[in-house]
Amino acid sequence: MDQIRSSSLPDGRLWITEINSVSRRVFRTHEITYNLNLALKPISSRRQLEAATYRHIPFRDGKTGQQVQTQFDQAVTTLLRRLRETDDRVVVNCGAGVSRSAAVAATVVAVREDLSFQQALTDVSHARPTVDPYESLREYGTAYVRDRPDR
Repeated sequence: MDQIRSSSLPDGRLWITEINSVSRRVFRTHEITYNLNLALKPISSRRQLEAATYRHIPFRDGKTGQQVQTQFDQAVTTLLRRLRETDDRVVVNCGAGVSRSAAVAATVVAVREDLSFQQALTDVSHARPTVDPYESLREYGTAYVRDRPDR
C-alpha cells in the first residue's frame, strides 16, 4: 500500500493499492477509514474492518465505452467528495493497483492540485512506480480534468 503525497491533502489521506493488500491489519496500521474498490470482485466481509466504510464501483480495465467512462467519472467524483467532505484516510484499489486505481487517483490529484492529468500521474508514480493505466483510462482522466464543472 502506497501513500500519495499532495500539497492539498494532509499526510496519510490518500493511498493506492491492489485488492490483495486490503485487510483489517493493513487498515488498522494506516488508520484507513474509507475504501474505494474498483476491482471486479468485492472485498470479502471477513477482510473488512468494522470501523471502515467500503464502496465498490467495479469496471473492467482496458475497456472503452460510455458505461466504463460513466463508472470512471463516478469513482473520481466519489473520491473527490469523500476527501472534501470528510477527514477520512482513503485507499483506492483495483486488481493490481496499477491501472484503474492509478488513473482515478491521478485524476483526483489533478483536480485538487490544478494539474494536468499527466503531471498528476507522474506524482502518483512517485508513490507507486508501477502505475501504468490503460490508454482509455488516461483519456478519461484527461477529459475529466479538462471538462470538470468547477472550471
